Amino acid sequence: RSFDSGRIWQTSWTCPRGRRRLGWRLHVMASEGQSWDRVRAGVRATTAETTQLGESGIHVGSAGWGTAKASFHRAHARAYRQKLAGRDDAALRASGALKEESTLPLDFHSVEGESAADLDPLKLYEKEGAGVKVVMHGQDGQALLQRGDILMTLAADGHSDKLGGVAYSKYALWLLPNRTMEVMPKVIELIKTGDTGEPLCRLMKETLFDLDVYLRTECPYTKEFTSGGATLTINVKFPHPLEPGKCCSLTSNVGDSPMVEVDAATKTVTQKTLELNCDSGLEAYQLYVDDCIAAGVVPKEAWLGRYNSALGYKAPWVRDDMGNLTHIRIYNLVDKDGRQVAVHNEQGLKQFYTGATPAFREYLKQGGPQSLRGQHDNCALQAAGQYPSCNHGNTLQYMGQNLSSFGDWEHKRMGYNAVFPVFTHLDVISARRVEIIGSDGFFDLLTDPTLVECVDAVNKGWTTSGGDADGGDAAPKVSGSTPTAEVYLDKLLETLIRVATTQRIDSANPKSSLMFPMSQGKIDWDDVCAWVHITDFS
Repeated sequence: RSFDSGRIWQTSWTCPRGRRRLGWRLHVMASEGQSWDRVRAGVRATTAETTQLGESGIHVGSAGWGTAKASFHRAHARAYRQKLAGRDDAALRASGALKEESTLPLDFHSVEGESAADLDPLKLYEKEGAGVKVVMHGQDGQALLQRGDILMTLAADGHSDKLGGVAYSKYALWLLPNRTMEVMPKVIELIKTGDTGEPLCRLMKETLFDLDVYLRTECPYTKEFTSGGATLTINVKFPHPLEPGKCCSLTSNVGDSPMVEVDAATKTVTQKTLELNCDSGLEAYQLYVDDCIAAGVVPKEAWLGRYNSALGYKAPWVRDDMGNLTHIRIYNLVDKDGRQVAVHNEQGLKQFYTGATPAFREYLKQGGPQSLRGQHDNCALQAAGQYPSCNHGNTLQYMGQNLSSFGDWEHKRMGYNAVFPVFTHLDVISARRVEIIGSDGFFDLLTDPTLVECVDAVNKGWTTSGGDADGGDAAPKVSGSTPTAEVYLDKLLETLIRVATTQRIDSANPKSSLMFPMSQGKIDWDDVCAWVHITDFS
């Protein structure tokens, strides 16, 4: 078993009109110690054709892939050995975090997905976890549940403590699908009555929040970890209860694992989630503020990166009234008709940009250090004459970057993300659609124009070659006359590899370090996972 392994999932889900039958397949590809090119090549070699059941209806094809970063194995092993030093800790042993018979936590990974014995050695959740397929890629993970005419796909991204991050990611993925399945009758009823605004958002928030509380306080596999947490996005697809032939797509997210729709025809990328971190803008921070006010909690300020913190880069041109180095506040709160409303701190951000040294101004022109995707957005705002705050790795007062997450008990007790914002979006799909769900390790490298280029290239290549987007002799992936999910995924991975191996920190200096570190041909900037969804009708 390899902690660097890449895996590819494919499912096919069909709901014929007037029937309640479903078919799905799951394929897993594990590569042990393979190079990037070999992992990518394995995608095409090991996935099967999408299967469609029934002559007409809604069809959802999904392909998923992920890999742990190269250094995860080493860091995870060190953390595990530290835990082994406390073998006499009965609570940790009971939680499954310690396995007496092994020297490494192989229960965090398995080739065919997490087995029931690995996930639940105490046999506590045979019902709650029934039918859920989970595969972990380091701290990232993916899950799938199909039941009746409902299909759920999930992506999670653990962070902080190596063991805690994996645990919260894994058990949120495993336990959330069936909890969501329990509220689906209420979801469908809300759609029938047209209450798809605040009532639907509240229902989904309660479902996710209850799980967070349970994981932090009761679940024996996670409650021992005071450090570590996970972001998560869940997408649920099901037939529209009132409009035959249309598909409902319900998406909820905690933290910042995005889901986007890519439309090559209009060259647009539409985000279906709201990235709940301090970099994503006013809407996310306002949602956090509203939750704080409702809970009687004083909102923490969002500060630009970690500039002028104890370990951060020093910006001596930003000082307080006493002449001391100080933080750069991103938003001010103002009272509007009795409501606390966040507005950009234009004066403070302008001071930061215009007061910088000449050398640092050149650095700022590159768009920030957080991601290539964020650089694209930051540079566009600078070109429009603004002083953007995005892509600097912003924090809640030098602490966590996320505005909500599963776990992170330590931060929550300190009041930094004491509330639990959840963003929910409902779509009605009536025409073919391409969607992508992924962790930030995947999206950080791919800008919106790049995503459009990938989808457009597959569409045009498919038309030109009559089926195979590369025009070669590879195994066909034909679903009618359109490319399937794994074809798009293959193109995205090819582009991801190209960006990772060519993008430099200083794009003007070919000798500068890679922006996204590699280690012996494997990714080392983050764990990575992604789903590609194709919703189609026949």
